[in-house]
Amino acid sequence: MNEVNILSKDKVEKGSRWIYSADFNVTQPLRHNQRVDREVDDIKTISEAGGIVLILPHQGRYGKTKSLQFVADHLGAKYFDGNVGKEAVDFASSLKAGQIAIMGNTRYNEGEEQNSVELAKEFTKLGEQVVIGGFGKAHRVNASNHEILNHLPGYIAQNHLDEMLMLEPWTGRKDCSIAVLGGIKKEKITVGLAGFGKLYTDIIPGGIVVNNILKLIHGEVGSSILEDGGSLEEKCRKALQQSTAIIHIPDEVLVAEATETGYKNFGLVDLRKKKIQKNQMIVSYIVPDSAKRALDRCVYKNGRMLIAGTPDLYNWGMGLATNEVVQRLRNCNGLVLGGDTAQELDYDGTVSTGGGSALHYLVNGSTPIYEKLKEKFRESTKT
Repeated sequence: MNEVNILSKDKVEKGSRWIYSADFNVTQPLRHNQRVDREVDDIKTISEAGGIVLILPHQGRYGKTKSLQFVADHLGAKYFDGNVGKEAVDFASSLKAGQIAIMGNTRYNEGEEQNSVELAKEFTKLGEQVVIGGFGKAHRVNASNHEILNHLPGYIAQNHLDEMLMLEPWTGRKDCSIAVLGGIKKEKITVGLAGFGKLYTDIIPGGIVVNNILKLIHGEVGSSILEDGGSLEEKCRKALQQSTAIIHIPDEVLVAEATETGYKNFGLVDLRKKKIQKNQMIVSYIVPDSAKRALDRCVYKNGRMLIAGTPDLYNWGMGLATNEVVQRLRNCNGLVLGGDTAQELDYDGTVSTGGGSALHYLVNGSTPIYEKLKEKFRESTKT
């Protein structure tokens, strides 16, 4: 790891101002939230040495954001509900050595997710160097964690580095390796299915992944979730065509009608005999025997198994598929991606709080943010 600047190896000068790019993409109530709590030690490293910490957090998407005052309350930090402009700069300048402040949600700004040069330059007025914490957004090329590195010296937080080292055993090819891909985010197809299809021996699809696969095969999946910011059908088709993994596709699915308060009119549909109706959506499924055998083999051979999102609506009490997976997960070399998924499963084994970033790292062996930190480190050490 001698290819990036590491916060824990650098001396923090008293009174120096450090911008800390955090992954506080969380909701209330916090209590003990791994995504937040994992960053505390790095924040303290700066504060206890007399540095001033100005945390740039993100939560939600532009136009659908909220105040992160509750995170400041959780950490006992100061809070300023803004991050650009004279008032924000004056607030940052007023802080004393050792003080910690959370600035307003970076997603208040339209240019954040567009990696805006102008916005990044505004952020730089808050401090003298930037620490990239928040492994959970290491796959996101944003103004507060990517473009900002073009304008200030950049360091990686120890918790970010630790997350990468923890994930290392799950990278690359290995016999008897299973990826369970569920949830509703497009990365489960664009990164997960496309990547693990070439690296792992078996894939158990769920959520948006299985919905798209079944749509390609059967032509109709009713009101099941298929899109995330656009159609994923062609990306799914291409990933399937290029996959060398065994993909365990269910024949029997549990369907229901969605209402404003929950689900009703449940029924089991055998897709070999019957079609899903337009008012029905897939909420779970019966795990194929081939998948059960693969799961048992993984346990017996101490293979590796990761879950990136539950395969069904487990938090709504629909766990036909999830229960089959989890009972094996607890008895093998397992990894859960995403703090929310780990909480749903009450899983106390190895967990990565950065779901999308972890997917990207496991498939590619790096992340856009780590590559940017390497690039800036090389530039700074040229003689």
